[in-house]
Amino acid sequence: MSVSSSPDPDKPLLDWYIEAYHRGNSPETVENAKKARRKFNEFLNSKEITPHDVDRSLAFEFIENVVDEYSPHYQRGIVGEIQKFYDYCLDRGINDIDGNPIKVVREDQNPLDTPKERDPHMISIEEMSEYICSFEHPLYLGITTCLAKTTRRVGAVLNLDLYDVNISHPACDWEVHPDIRHNADYLYIPSEPTEGEKFRGEMRSVGNKTKSSRIVPIDDELKNAIIWYLLIRPGSTDKHSPLWKTSYNSRLGYGTLYNRIIAKSKELDHWYGAHDPHNVGPHYFRHWSTTTLRDRSTGDTGLVDYIRGDKGQDMKDRYTHWSDSKEKEFLDIVPKFFD
Repeated sequence: MSVSSSPDPDKPLLDWYIEAYHRGNSPETVENAKKARRKFNEFLNSKEITPHDVDRSLAFEFIENVVDEYSPHYQRGIVGEIQKFYDYCLDRGINDIDGNPIKVVREDQNPLDTPKERDPHMISIEEMSEYICSFEHPLYLGITTCLAKTTRRVGAVLNLDLYDVNISHPACDWEVHPDIRHNADYLYIPSEPTEGEKFRGEMRSVGNKTKSSRIVPIDDELKNAIIWYLLIRPGSTDKHSPLWKTSYNSRLGYGTLYNRIIAKSKELDHWYGAHDPHNVGPHYFRHWSTTTLRDRSTGDTGLVDYIRGDKGQDMKDRYTHWSDSKEKEFLDIVPKFFD
């Protein structure tokens, strides 16, 4: 009963949406979208209705069902996916869809649970060093080093192009972003891209999820890890080609990185079961790096906030032009893994 008109008359509207909106996304992203579709279809079928029949009252009931069944994290994923489905249909003028009832309910009442602040156990610098150094492949050693030193989200690190990396080394002679043109050994992390949209001519499967662009210094260890990886990196050095690439000459995806990190965490006894907050997973590095840098900082803690990309324009203005002292302050607190 969940079939509604779509651009493909042979496909239910939700199926069409997932194929169209999530084309090119990682397998994990697509699977999460399908989970939301299954849950929404269960609700529609129980009411013997189609997506265009859902009004504010029914949207609220659907969200309540999700809240009763799932943790806060999954609530947001499932409900957010169905909200995107309605927005996508509205943007494309799909028949029978004339509003977004999910969005209306969330804006008026927001019945979703509020997740508690994640408070994972922080392993020591020595343990993180052991973890990173256990990767034999330069790709995974390099990207985990980058995650553990910069506080950046996984998506922002996966989306790095050569254009975003300025390394003072003769082999690194590609064109770099103007914001780091005069900053040797820096990363440029833009506010773009957004998941599912094209950026620099390439559909991106994950987003950077930050409102402000940042430039971030690279310490000697991360610089050397990147150079070591570049020795085996496949493909060209075109400025808009991905920094982190698989052996198949394609951008490293979240799903592949996730699987490698989870396998390593299980191998090194840093995995405690599904959804355990102490697991060392891809997002763990952001928490670990933030906590470690703040603990080691003896001066301006706003520096760490700037690196994370969480602060607004006032913080951006303060650090857009890095002074020697600010750069030294940051490099002094960055943990060392290869001593």
